[in-house]
Amino acid sequence: MPLQEKKPSMAICKEVDEYIRYVRSGEIAVCEEQLLLCDFVEKVFRDEDVYIDMTQLERYLGFQKYFPYDLLPWEQFCFALHNCTYKRDGQPRFPILVIVVGRGSGKNGYLAFEDFCLTTPVNGVMYYDIDMFATSEEQAKSTFMDIHEVLENNRDYFKNYFKWNLEMIQNMNTRSVIKFHTRAPGSQDGG
Repeated sequence: MPLQEKKPSMAICKEVDEYIRYVRSGEIAVCEEQLLLCDFVEKVFRDEDVYIDMTQLERYLGFQKYFPYDLLPWEQFCFALHNCTYKRDGQPRFPILVIVVGRGSGKNGYLAFEDFCLTTPVNGVMYYDIDMFATSEEQAKSTFMDIHEVLENNRDYFKNYFKWNLEMIQNMNTRSVIKFHTRAPGSQDGG
């Protein structure tokens, strides 16, 4: 694929700008949709009255120190847009996020980080409950257990902010709950 270099546009934020530069750099193969996404994001920030809450983003990204990995550039890009970009009326600009990636790309890690963050006071929403669904219990439980392990591995710190067991995780400040379910309608956890 030929180099997709464009003249730099206005700065949005480090996490968004770095991913856009990476996609357009020609260092890796990218698809047309990635290039169109970059164009779209730049157009939104150029033409609409939107902003990224940088204080919120920094506080969220501060939670990475408790996870056994850092978010990849594409994950930071998605996270900043999906969770910290707002219209002037305070409504999220990108409230729906669809991620289409293959095995090994980090989607479970991304989801664990995002779900954890959304239950914290940084989100600013009380009772922000998260239900994870999958066709098998093993799949449904995978991301839940990633968050559970973060809490277990940092028990001394998180015991003041969360209650958790193998079925539920609750932030004590926001009362937000994370649970997992399967699609098996006959099971107790079916949904």
